[in-house]
Amino acid sequence: MKPTTPIYSICITNFNEESTLRESLDSILCQIDTSYEVIVVDQNSTDRSRLILEEYQNTNKIKLYHMRVRNRGMGRQYAFEKSSGYYIISNMDTDDIFNSNLKILLEGYRKYAEGKLLWARNRAADSHWGEGHITVVPRSLLIELGGWHDLHIWEDWELASRAAKIKRYCWTDFQLIAKLNPHPERIRADRKFWYRVISYREMRRVGKQIFTPDEDVSTFQHLASIFAWCLSMMKRSYRDPFNAYFDCQGEEYHIQGWDIESPHYS
Repeated sequence: MKPTTPIYSICITNFNEESTLRESLDSILCQIDTSYEVIVVDQNSTDRSRLILEEYQNTNKIKLYHMRVRNRGMGRQYAFEKSSGYYIISNMDTDDIFNSNLKILLEGYRKYAEGKLLWARNRAADSHWGEGHITVVPRSLLIELGGWHDLHIWEDWELASRAAKIKRYCWTDFQLIAKLNPHPERIRADRKFWYRVISYREMRRVGKQIFTPDEDVSTFQHLASIFAWCLSMMKRSYRDPFNAYFDCQGEEYHIQGWDIESPHYS
């Protein structure tokens, strides 16, 4: 019998990801049962994503919502608000393809991280950015933390920081993502510059240190940080002194036993 309330809510955001959308969704849907619900928020996509997502919605495989604002933090929060599961699984986005070990990840979560926000790091050598991650968190804790903030980048890091501040955060290595989007478009000089500007802007908004004291900062980075400072003045601040020192992959938060036992860590 199908439960009236799902145990797990997989919250997904989509921008323009037509090329990977079907494969990404299928890699999730093939390994779940009726104890899961899949919430997809399409954030103002301009390709054929919407038509593809409507196909999945019409066969009751997903619950589809649309959002005009292209903002990852707001997209994650909106998906959460539309969900009903006891556990929230986020950052399974439609530009990534997933391994069939989601249930193993959740078994490990209940054994090693129950009641906390878990950051499951996925190393990816073929990615320009090096790694991805999945977040698992109880609905009750996410409500207590106030959910995701209005951030386009660093939104998951900032949420993890709030959980760590109340000693409810941990992380582990786990290879859930089979194929991570390498974002080759960001390697272009103009895209790379504006990506840095937005990243630095959000770092300023949350009070995260942009450059380390001994870092050799290029003119390119300095210029991006100046633009970021100007843009940050027009946005709400989420600064917290704790954020200046928080390391989401610090050893004090690392679940050592899980890595040793699990064959799925990197």
